[in-house]
Amino acid sequence: MRELPNEAHANRLLEWFFTKFNHLRYPIDESVFRQCEIQKLARASLLNPALTSAYQHLFALRGIDPASVLFLPLIFIVFSISTRIAPEDWGLSEAEKRTHSLRYYWHCTSL
Repeated sequence: MRELPNEAHANRLLEWFFTKFNHLRYPIDESVFRQCEIQKLARASLLNPALTSAYQHLFALRGIDPASVLFLPLIFIVFSISTRIAPEDWGLSEAEKRTHSLRYYWHCTSL
């Protein structure tokens, strides 16, 4: 969780993603993404309901919100894409954008 950007930067990345990239291919439902509620994700077929119910009890025992855990890889991928295609006026060089983007991507794969 420490690898997630601060709230202001995260909001900027999400706005950029949903404005500039999301409509290109296999769009993500922005309202469902932003709400990140387990029931709505399951109904929208973004999560397998069987998987959700299988982990529900385990997460409840540990006091973890299952939506947060199951949703993290998608969040990191969105941050990775947004960072990579960020405009130049954000003050990042191409090398920095690539590095930050890859960092988000690798956090996604290690979850």
